[in-house]
Amino acid sequence: MSKAFEYHQTSTEMVDFLRNLEDTRRAVAQEQTAVPEDPPPSDTFQSASSQNPLFTLYSPFQLFTPVDQLVETAEYIREKRIAMGKLVQTGHRDMKQTYAGKKHSSLCDIRKLNRIGLGDMSCRKVHVGSYLLCRIVSRPSRIVGVTFVIQDPAGLAETLAFYNAPIGMTPTGPDLDILFPLGSILAVREPYYKLSSAGAASIRVDSPTGLIWVDEGNALVRGVSWKKAPFWPEEIWREKPKKTAEQLKTTGNQLLSAGRLLAAEHTYSQGLALDPNHLALRLNRAAVRIRLKQFRSALVDTDHVLTYHSTSIPEPLLEKALFRSATAQYALGQYSLANATYGSLLSQFPQSQEARNGIAAIATRLVEMKSGYYDWIELYKSSQTNPAVDVAEYAGPVKVGLSPGRGRGLFLTEDVKAGQLLILSKPFAAVYKTDLGPDQSLFSCNLHTNTIDIATQSYLTQPVLAHIKDDPSAYKAFSCLYAGPEFPLPPVFSALEVVQPRTQPSMQPVDIDISHVEAAISFNSFSPRRISPALEWNPDYGSLSPLSDTSPTGLYILPSVINHECLGNCSLTFWGNAMCIRPRAGLKKGQELTISYASRIDLDKRTAILKKHRIRCTCRLCQEDLRDSAMMQERRLGLVARMENLTKNEPNVKSLKLARGMMQELIETYSKDSNPFLRIDLWIPFHILADQLSYFARSLMYSPSMNQPSGGRHPANSPDYYANESIHFEKMALESCGVVLSPTPPVIRSTPLAREDPCVDSALHIAALYNFMNMRLEARWWVDGAVLMHSVNVGGGRKLFKLRFKSKIEACDVGSYLD
Repeated sequence: MSKAFEYHQTSTEMVDFLRNLEDTRRAVAQEQTAVPEDPPPSDTFQSASSQNPLFTLYSPFQLFTPVDQLVETAEYIREKRIAMGKLVQTGHRDMKQTYAGKKHSSLCDIRKLNRIGLGDMSCRKVHVGSYLLCRIVSRPSRIVGVTFVIQDPAGLAETLAFYNAPIGMTPTGPDLDILFPLGSILAVREPYYKLSSAGAASIRVDSPTGLIWVDEGNALVRGVSWKKAPFWPEEIWREKPKKTAEQLKTTGNQLLSAGRLLAAEHTYSQGLALDPNHLALRLNRAAVRIRLKQFRSALVDTDHVLTYHSTSIPEPLLEKALFRSATAQYALGQYSLANATYGSLLSQFPQSQEARNGIAAIATRLVEMKSGYYDWIELYKSSQTNPAVDVAEYAGPVKVGLSPGRGRGLFLTEDVKAGQLLILSKPFAAVYKTDLGPDQSLFSCNLHTNTIDIATQSYLTQPVLAHIKDDPSAYKAFSCLYAGPEFPLPPVFSALEVVQPRTQPSMQPVDIDISHVEAAISFNSFSPRRISPALEWNPDYGSLSPLSDTSPTGLYILPSVINHECLGNCSLTFWGNAMCIRPRAGLKKGQELTISYASRIDLDKRTAILKKHRIRCTCRLCQEDLRDSAMMQERRLGLVARMENLTKNEPNVKSLKLARGMMQELIETYSKDSNPFLRIDLWIPFHILADQLSYFARSLMYSPSMNQPSGGRHPANSPDYYANESIHFEKMALESCGVVLSPTPPVIRSTPLAREDPCVDSALHIAALYNFMNMRLEARWWVDGAVLMHSVNVGGGRKLFKLRFKSKIEACDVGSYLD
């Protein structure tokens, strides 16, 4: 990302990009202040030219480019985008740029707006109180937004750029042509007419609800006459014979077979506009909507068939209608309704295996939702291949309340035990690397958080908007998210409202404030990196690997209410895209739950991450870190890096001596009165030193004549000495992460506050060393301690532990202690 940023800083595209951001800010600022009545056009441009030299490029009579030239340019851009799409398939990078920040969204009912023409509009202005009626006169192209040429009834033409259309990753080409067909009539609510630094004018629409598709019979076009220009290219604009509903069904089926889902859904919708009672079209559209995860819209289609045609529907179509209805209900978490629908399907079609499978799955989901009991082994296995795991959501003894000085928070309604499942939450929306297509190059400047967003976070807006479009009532849940200081603090809400969906939500469309949507995503997105097989610790990654440009990003409603502490009292794990929250220790009724927003351990990087969330953390870890000077902290990080370099080669006498010396220097970087249980940076060096000593212990066992470290402190040919010293430093590694130890079982009295999996690794290493010295009782204690730490932070008991740590258990030769 840094290289891309450096490139854009020096490119003219970046200069244009940032100037366009300023254009948007100015226009939105105009919207929020009193705007004087516009002077006549000539005075407007005379006044503007004295303020901005860009306006001198145009006289009042040259502002609007002829429509044929605009269409020709649009066709050229379209061809270039199609060619670029082919290059991307061969590995070529297509660097795109966008931003999240203050943008205009019209929230006014169009019936309260007055029609305006292009000739009445002013550049760099949001036309509050007006709407623009126009139609599409060119084929569309897409970089980030969708652009095409529009023409108003007077015959004036301009380019329109439509951002945040909920059309997924649809590129320039035939599918985009189907979604934005020539001749379509549009109404742009309170249009923003912008002028770029290069002098190019366009209408910019940022909200997906800012553009309204208008049918020919709509009152907005009643009595409107259109000036048809004679110079439209014949190959682009030609009258085509209208297809019948049956023909559109055939075309839709072909598109569906080819996997072109959005185009198929649009084509089926065109057919239903001609014949709303066409059963096959209804059911086919329901099928494609299910594949598009538009489950609420799919239910609209199946309910229409089952309600209005229940007595006349042929049996094959009835079976499809019942199955698709139950499938959509199940996906929405409406398990009781889905159970009834599957029951109806089974009673009328006893041979239906799908109905039997559905009823069995629902029984499992109801147990999960009510009790929080899950088959963790099956969930773990399925999450390794598909992030969209099939589980029900669960909310345990928690409630949303007010946290002093921190807004809202999540609190316990009863006492809970360490490791008890409190929440299992599925995402409102999520984006994974596989969703991005072959080219993931996107430069996204986030003005809400003053950061550069990774690609999956930028594209998360797409599935969020698609979810709201499909289920407008979901906007209420989305509106519960904190959206930063520029928006009002959302109210306290019930946890069950989020986990248990409404059975009959409103399908009334909602107006979307795109700035609010982007801000909520900016402040609440998580990276759902699934738990995976725990491999041997790799010093190149530390305990937590940093986010990469292609890390997944997800939005979770209830967990987003949980406030931050660097050493939160709850652990967070992802099973595919399902997030689990568990307490690290027993907690009392009324206690507030906290998690860490920052995966990095060192203070500077933690502070930088938290700055995005406007958090100035004063938790005990931050207070401990602030005891040490910046110079000491920098020295500490440098020493840790040097210790990591020792792992690149096989241990030897020299490396062990260096490791001992650096370990002492590292300890001296902490103030004498600092808490030894909060020295989390020391886990890596302690573990490395323990590994070095373990190497010498094993080597001496099998090669007694090997060269040993010098010094009278080390008895010759004593593997047990090095093993015990290795155990000593591994225990110090555990204590540095907050683990409280005991010489008798249970040897682990509290679980780690950070570096959970690495601490399990340390415990297994200790067990292996005791086993090496034939101290089998102690080895069993430490295997049990490793299982305990894993069960509290992750869950799943011994079975899951054996599955995740299989390779480590085999390497340590401690499998017999798990039987």
